[in-house]
Amino acid sequence: MTSLFKYALALFLWIPAASTETARAETANPGEQADEIILLSGMGQTLSSWPGQLEAQFLQSRSPVPEDISHTVMRRMMSAYSEKEAHDLLRTYILRESNTEQRKGIAAWLNSQLGKRFQAAEAYLATAQGAAALEQWLADTSRPEPSARRVELVSDFERITQLTDSTLAIMEIIMRGQSAGINAGLDEDRQASESEISAAMDEKMKALRPVMGELIWRQLLPILHFSFREFTDRELEQYNGFLATESGSKLINIQKEGIEYVFASVMARAIDKVKK
Repeated sequence: MTSLFKYALALFLWIPAASTETARAETANPGEQADEIILLSGMGQTLSSWPGQLEAQFLQSRSPVPEDISHTVMRRMMSAYSEKEAHDLLRTYILRESNTEQRKGIAAWLNSQLGKRFQAAEAYLATAQGAAALEQWLADTSRPEPSARRVELVSDFERITQLTDSTLAIMEIIMRGQSAGINAGLDEDRQASESEISAAMDEKMKALRPVMGELIWRQLLPILHFSFREFTDRELEQYNGFLATESGSKLINIQKEGIEYVFASVMARAIDKVKK
């Protein structure tokens, strides 16, 4: 598997994988509604994967800081992570940013046969078997080119879900947190001020965003074609149709803004842990 493929797969893994757990009975209790959405959408698994994403970023980065300091900072930041607290933060966000009817609409889709199939297809990519199948599919030069309609539908899905922007935002949160964490782990006389760190990252991301955004977009599209290969155009139209509804739009908001909110909060706490 090439490094480029590994990168593309890692980017796609942020998409919440479908949980294999049994759905709960429909309930009007707000907290239980939020928990059901986290469970059925697989966002709980996204929260579980956070320490691994953070570790991978540290191991892949080329930091001028000595390796022992970088590893110490990484361990402290990872030890500060509490999946339960992250879950509670996401539940709070869902309850604050959605109403009962929106949550019912989201749960209805996730519990539908078609909704379950799409979630299962996305979850398959997070498995070793799915990764191998994707690699083989991408290398198969004999596979037919997608129709113009399929290209349009997949592009619409990426645009509606803001997948590229969301992936880039998560990467930026990790990069900013890593930079601030390493700085906090240095001796005081070697530390830069928070404003200096922020300004330096602003400048870095200003240069990286266009390049990374284009790269992410180009890598995500073929992965989406693979993920949706067993679905008809009509079924993909239905998926995009749901995402365009009020409940679908709210689900996108939760999966994008909600996850970003949780991870930014987690990174802030982790940096405080390093300072101590």
